Amino acid sequence: MIDTNLGGPSSGADWASGEMAERIRTFDWSATPLGAIESWSPTLRSMIRIMLANRFPHILWWGPSYIQFYNDAYRPIPGTKHPERALGIAASECWPEIWHVIKPLIDRPFHGGPATWDDDIFLEVNRHGFREESHFTIAYSPVPDDTVASGIGGVLATVHEITEKVIGERRLTVLRDLGARMADARTADDACAIAAEVFAAHDKDVPFVLLYLTDPATHVATLAGATGIEPGKDISPLTVDLRNALPGGWPLREAMRDGAVVFTDLRTSFAAVPAGPWDDPPDSAFVTTIPASRLREPAGFMVAGLSARLKWDRHYQDFLELAKAQIASAINNARAYEEEKQRAEKLAELDRAKTTFFSNVSHEFRTPLTLMLGPVEDLLMRRSDELSAAAKEDLAVVGRNGLRLLRLVNSLLDFSRIEAGRMQATYEPTDLARFTEELASLFRSACERAGLTLTVDCDTLPEPAFVDRAMWEKIVLNLLSNAFKFTQAGRIAVSLRTIGDKAELRVADTGTGIPADELPRIFERFHRVQGTHGRTHEGAGIGLALTLELIKLHGGTIRADSTPGAGTTFIVEIPMGKAHLPADRIGAHDDAIGTSTDPRPFVEEALRWLPHGAPATAPAHAPAADRAPEALPHAPGAGRPRILVADDNADMRQYLARLLSKDYEVELANDGQDALARIHARSVELLLTDVMMPGLDGLGLLHALRTDPKTADLPIIMLSARAGEESLAEGVEAGADDYLTKPFSARELLARVGTHVKMARFRREALEALRHRGKALREADRRKDEFLNILAHELRGPLATISNTAHILGQSRTDTELARDAQKRIERQLRHLVRLVDDLLDTNRITQGKLQLHIERVDLQAAIRDAIETCRPLAEELEREVTLDVPAESIWLDADPVRLAQVIGNLLSNAYKYTEHGGHVWLSVEPRGDEVLLRVKDDGVGIPAAALPSIFDLFMQVRSSLNRARGGLGIGLALVKRLVDMHGGQVEGFSDGPSRGSEFVVRLPMPVGAVGGATVIHPPAANAAATAALQILVVDDDQDSAWSLAALLDTCGHRVQTAHDGFEAIATAEQYRPDVILMDIGLPTITGHETARRIRAESWGVDIVLIAVSGWGQEEDRRRSDEAGFDAHLVKPVDLDALLGLLQRRRDSAAG
Repeated sequence: MIDTNLGGPSSGADWASGEMAERIRTFDWSATPLGAIESWSPTLRSMIRIMLANRFPHILWWGPSYIQFYNDAYRPIPGTKHPERALGIAASECWPEIWHVIKPLIDRPFHGGPATWDDDIFLEVNRHGFREESHFTIAYSPVPDDTVASGIGGVLATVHEITEKVIGERRLTVLRDLGARMADARTADDACAIAAEVFAAHDKDVPFVLLYLTDPATHVATLAGATGIEPGKDISPLTVDLRNALPGGWPLREAMRDGAVVFTDLRTSFAAVPAGPWDDPPDSAFVTTIPASRLREPAGFMVAGLSARLKWDRHYQDFLELAKAQIASAINNARAYEEEKQRAEKLAELDRAKTTFFSNVSHEFRTPLTLMLGPVEDLLMRRSDELSAAAKEDLAVVGRNGLRLLRLVNSLLDFSRIEAGRMQATYEPTDLARFTEELASLFRSACERAGLTLTVDCDTLPEPAFVDRAMWEKIVLNLLSNAFKFTQAGRIAVSLRTIGDKAELRVADTGTGIPADELPRIFERFHRVQGTHGRTHEGAGIGLALTLELIKLHGGTIRADSTPGAGTTFIVEIPMGKAHLPADRIGAHDDAIGTSTDPRPFVEEALRWLPHGAPATAPAHAPAADRAPEALPHAPGAGRPRILVADDNADMRQYLARLLSKDYEVELANDGQDALARIHARSVELLLTDVMMPGLDGLGLLHALRTDPKTADLPIIMLSARAGEESLAEGVEAGADDYLTKPFSARELLARVGTHVKMARFRREALEALRHRGKALREADRRKDEFLNILAHELRGPLATISNTAHILGQSRTDTELARDAQKRIERQLRHLVRLVDDLLDTNRITQGKLQLHIERVDLQAAIRDAIETCRPLAEELEREVTLDVPAESIWLDADPVRLAQVIGNLLSNAYKYTEHGGHVWLSVEPRGDEVLLRVKDDGVGIPAAALPSIFDLFMQVRSSLNRARGGLGIGLALVKRLVDMHGGQVEGFSDGPSRGSEFVVRLPMPVGAVGGATVIHPPAANAAATAALQILVVDDDQDSAWSLAALLDTCGHRVQTAHDGFEAIATAEQYRPDVILMDIGLPTITGHETARRIRAESWGVDIVLIAVSGWGQEEDRRRSDEAGFDAHLVKPVDLDALLGLLQRRRDSAAG
C-alpha cells in the first residue's frame, strides 16, 4: 500500500524539474478522463513524482483508458509521437500498430494478475514515419490505489530499448560467418556463392543480395551470387555492360564513380521487388563497388537490399562496408590464387619451350661452328711461310673463341637433354683416382702462370667406380674452372677418397667465397652470385647447374661450404658399385649419346682470364697491346689522343688495341677498378669499356666517373654482348655517350671513337671559350651595376637642387600665372625623373638579389591610397581618374608596404600613360579563398597578341606610334613582376588587342583572418601646419644643393646655417648648437659618417638630431648611416613632407 502522505501539493509544484515535469504540470488534464490535477488521487500524484525523479525510462498507464505519463528518460522511445501523440492520451491511440501485442501485457497486472516481464520483446513500432524493427526489455507492474474500486489505479512500465544491441549482435554473427566460411573459397565465384548463402541465413538486415564480378577485358559485370531474388529477372540481370548500361537498371557506373550509391527508387524502377522476411518490400538498396587489390577497375559490385523495417544510418552502412570488405578480400585472394596457378602453369610451359629452344639452337650452332673451326685449325697447321704472323695471330683468336663458343653450346645442349630426359649416361668401371688426377693436372700450367698452388691428392679407391667418363670430365673441369675463376691468390686443392660406401671428390680454393644467403641458389640455372670478385664476369650461369644434373645421373650429391673472403669447398659424393645404376646402361658404349669433352676450351678460357700475357696457344710475337697493361708504345706523334680500353677478356683487349693503336695512344685495363685507378693517375680523352666485368663493372665505373666533377665530361663508349633497346637505354640513361653491341665492325668502332674524340675536343674548346666569355660578362655586369649606382647618386644631387628650388618657387608670393604653371610642371617632371631613377635602381638590386622585403601586416587599402597619391601628379597632368571597386572592410596582407604601393603605383601609371584622353581606368579588389585579386584595367591602346608573352621582360616596350610618345624605360612592368614574385604572388596581363584596352591581375596570398574592419579610401590629408621654428644646419659640399635646401627650410620658418665640409660642419655645430643637422655623406676631407661620429662624441652633440641626406639609398647605405649615429637616412631629392614630419617630431619631443 502506497503512503498517500507522500503526495505533495495538488498543483505538482514539488515534482522533479525537467521537461516532462513541466509538460505534465501545464497539460490540460481536464479534457481527459483523469480530470484536473487537483482531482487526482494522492497515489497518482506520488507515482508521478517518483517516476519523474527516476533516471530509468518509465511510462505510467493510469485508469481504464490507460492514459499515458512518462519521464524524461522515456522521451526517445515514442520518437516523433512525443509529446503531442504520446502524453495524456490513451495507450491504444498512441500505439495502434502494436496494441495487439502490448494490450495483454498491460491488462494482466491491471486486472490483478502478476507483473509482466520480457527480456527481448520484438515490436514493429511506427515512431519515425515507418514501421520499425525494435527490441525492448520490459517490466509491467500494477500500481495499487485505494481510491478506486478495483484497488489498482494503473500500471507502471520500466522500458529499456535494446534494438541497437540485438541488431548489432545479429550483424556480428553475419560478419563472423562470412569470415569463417570465406576461407573455403578457391575461386571468385566460390566467394560470391558463399557470401550469398550467409546472407540468406540472415535476411532481416539484407532482404536480398546480388554479387557481380567484372571482367576488365570486356567491361562486363556477371552475376556470381544472389539471394532473395531469382537470377535473370529485370531486377537481377545475369550480365551488365558497364560501358553501355541501360537506363532504369542498377546504378553501377555511378557506384564506380562515387564508390557507393544508395538507390532509393526500387518500386518504380523494377516490376517486382521481393518482400523478404517482412510484409513490405524494401524501398531502397545499397549499391557499392567491390575493390580489386591491384586494378583500377573494381573486382565487382554488391547490391544489398535495405530492410524496410530499419532506418539507413552510419551503423547500417558500416555493417555493409565490413561485409563488402570480407567479400572483397576473399575474391582478391581467390583471384590471386588463380593468377598464381596460371602463372605457374605458364612458367612451366615457358620452361619446356625454353628447353626445346636450347636444344634446337645448340644443334643449329654446331654445324656452322664445325665449318668455322675445321678450316681455322687447318690454316694454323700450315707452314709458317704460308701465313703472316699477324694472320696466324688473328686465326688463333678465332680458334680460341670458337672452341669457347662450342663448349657453351655443348653445355646448353647437355642441359636441354637432361631436362627433356634424353640424356643417358654410359657407366664404365674406371680408375677414378688416376682419371681425376689426369684431369686436374691439365690446370697446372694455368695455375702456375696465375701464381696459384695446385695440389692433387687422389687416394686409390678399393674398387673401380662406375662413371660416365665424359660426364666425370665435365664435373671435374667445371669445378676446377670455377675455382680458378674466383681465386686471385693462394691455392686450389683437389682430393679424392672413399667415405664409407661412397667416393668423395673435394675441390677447395682460397678465393672470394660465397655469401651465406647465396649458397642455397648457386646450383640454380642461370643464377650468378652478385658482388663477388672473379677474374672475369663472363659466363652463362649454367656450369654448376649442369654439374649438379650430371652428378644426379650418377646417383650422387653435391654441396658447397664457403666463407666469404676465405674460400669455397665443393664436395661431390657418388655411390660405389653399380647396384644403384640402370642395368642397361652399365658397360655399354653409345657414341651418339652425350657430347664428348675436349678439355682444351676449359684451359684456354682459364688462361685468357690472366691479366698479363696471352694464352699459351697465342703466337710468341703477340703485339705490345697485350704484353703489358700499362700502355702501348708511343709510336709516331706523341700528342695523339689517349684512349683507355677496359675489358676483362684478353683477346678482346688485344683486338681493340690493335684496331686503335694506329691513330691513338692506347692504354689497357683488366677491369673497372683498374680503369678507374688509371684514369685518376693520368687523364685520358676517351674510355672504351665493357659492361660486364668482375668487381667494378662497366655501369659502376660509369657512375663513379660521372659523379666525379673531374671526369664527369669524359666521353665513354660502352661495349656489351647484350643486344636490344633496353640494354641500350640502360647504358645511355646511366650516362654513356655511346653504346656498341657485340659483334661490331671495326669500321663502325673506329668511326664512333673518332667522332667522340673530336666532339670532346670541340666541347673542351667551347667550354673554355664560354668560361672566358662568362667571366667577361660578369665583369661587364659588375661594372654596369657600379655605373648605375654612381649614376643614380650623381643624378640625385642636381635633382635635389631642382626639387628644392621648385618648392621655393611654389611657396614664394607671386601672382604670375605663368610662373605658377612653370613651377607645377617642374615638380611633375621632377617626380617622373626621380621615379625612373628609383625603378632603375630597384630593378638592378632585384637582379643582383640585394633587394630585401620588410614584411609586416599591411592594410591593402592603405597601400592603394599611397599608390594613388604617388601617381597623382601624372594623373593630373594627363587628366585621368581611377574608378575604385574595393570592399568596405580592411584586407590585411603580409607584405612590404612600400613595395606593395610601388606595384600598384606602377600599374596605375602604366594605365594612365596608355589611356587616351577621356578614357577610363578601373582598380578593383576581390578576396577569393586564400588569395586576393587586384585588377587594374583600362580602355586604352591595348597590347598586340604577339607582345603579351614578353610584356614583363626587362626593357620591353610595345612599339607603336602612340606609345613612343609616352616614353619610359621599359622597366615598370618588369619591376612589378619581380616584386610580386618576391611576395609569393602572381601577375598576369591580358588584352584583346590594339585599341581594346588592357587588364593586369595581381594575385597575392592572403593570411587567415585577413578580412575585417572597415576602411574607406580617402585622398591623403594636406600637409600639417607649419612646423615650429628649429635651429638647422645643412651640410653639403655641393653649394647649390646646400643653398636650395637651406632656402627651402627658411621659407618654412626655420633658422638655417650651411657648411660645406666635415670640419666646417663640426665647428659650426659647436658654435651654433643646432636642433637638427642635415648632412650629405660624400663630403670632402672627412666623410659624413666620420663627421657624425665626431659630433656624437661631443657632449653638446648627443641630443642633436642627425639626418643623413644622400644620393645613396640602398640597405647597406642605410645600415652604415645608422652605425655612424644618424637618426634617419633620406634619399635625394628629399621628400619635403617626410622631412617636415621628421622636424615636427623633433619639435614635439623637445616640447615634451
